[in-house]
Amino acid sequence: MPQVSFIIPVYNTEAYLEECLQSVQNQTFTDFEAIIINDGSTDNSEAIIQKFVNSDKRFKTIYQDNQGPSAARNKGLQRVDSPWISFVDSDDMIAPDFLKTLLALTNVATSTKEESVDVVCCGTKKISGRITLSAISPKGKIKCWNSEGALTQALYQDRVPDHSAWNKLYAKDLWKETQFPSGKIFEDLATIPSILLKARKVVSTDAPLYLYRIRDNSILRSNYTIHEAELLQIAEDNFLFLKNGSTSSNKKLIKAAQNTVISASFSILKRTPNTEEFYKVRQQAWQHIRDLRISNLLNCNTRLRNKIADVLSFLPQNLFLKFLRRG
Repeated sequence: MPQVSFIIPVYNTEAYLEECLQSVQNQTFTDFEAIIINDGSTDNSEAIIQKFVNSDKRFKTIYQDNQGPSAARNKGLQRVDSPWISFVDSDDMIAPDFLKTLLALTNVATSTKEESVDVVCCGTKKISGRITLSAISPKGKIKCWNSEGALTQALYQDRVPDHSAWNKLYAKDLWKETQFPSGKIFEDLATIPSILLKARKVVSTDAPLYLYRIRDNSILRSNYTIHEAELLQIAEDNFLFLKNGSTSSNKKLIKAAQNTVISASFSILKRTPNTEEFYKVRQQAWQHIRDLRISNLLNCNTRLRNKIADVLSFLPQNLFLKFLRRG
């Protein structure tokens, strides 16, 4: 049994897939399996996958009709035998010491068995072209978190830990009763917070060992469809769960969840047109901004860009939207 199972969903990423799989193959820690789920690709992705499967017994493939990344990841989870799991998107890459570094951090000294490390995460680096992976240093600042502290950090975004599925190593047991929600666009935000809450201990390093690709057609760089506007509902659901659940006494965590709601609200107003189709979700976004902007502005953990948006939201709506869309 390998120590780690990579789960790699693939859908029409022929331009980047070989680099991705090569970065997995070149890990300095070699006791792993790579489960590649071809989610109905119609380009040359299947041929690239077979090249690795035929030449390296650690690589395995599953084909399914196109169902989206959630269903592909869930299919991979069904095939995992290893005690540790890591997700890699097929247009991204990982540094050679990604596994070696994260596995070493699972052995951070703990005083009791109940404090065993269940999640390890690393820093990330944006890429848009070619990069020399061997030049990436695995050294970074290491921190230890309890579950609520890790989630609080993640909900403020652009930090380590974050709420992305990738850039992490998970104990397999965390996924026994959890799957990614099928059909959702922002499936990471809908899933990873609950995973972090299950963890007994989370360890992070800010070393940028996971490299994610910025693409012109990515969701975060384009206008939302009505389906993508579900981002706001996911943020609301997380907030209500944390507010009304067993962690409701953790005021820092509640503030972090509020920050996610208002951040999602700004995104909705920035990336959706002012049309009848988006009327309801835009009205919800405006209401959240009115309700939360003062407390969010006074929160020392709020990102500067959100603080600026909080202040600008007191302007007339048309002027505020003009500034928001320039950001």
